[in-house]
Amino acid sequence: FGLANFPAVALSKAVLPWTLLGFCIAAASGLTMFFARAGDLISNRAFVLKIVLLCVVGINAALLHTRGGLAQPDGLTRAQAFASIIIWVTIVACGRMIAYI
Repeated sequence: FGLANFPAVALSKAVLPWTLLGFCIAAASGLTMFFARAGDLISNRAFVLKIVLLCVVGINAALLHTRGGLAQPDGLTRAQAFASIIIWVTIVACGRMIAYI
């Protein structure tokens, strides 16, 4: 398969449409579940934190792509990538905690 030799910029351009499609499907299903229990979820701290972090990670991704994406593999790009990973892990953890808070 040879992904080690596949340029990061080409890979990011190839998967970006699929990433956006996946995000839209997840957002649509999430909105459906939200509308089923909106009153309960609005008062749930884990849910509110998850939504805030989703906005933050979206802004981070938009900023990364606005400034050239992976075409500039500098320290800021690496920091944004690391921050994105940490935020997504936290989003998943918040999603799991919604049922317990």
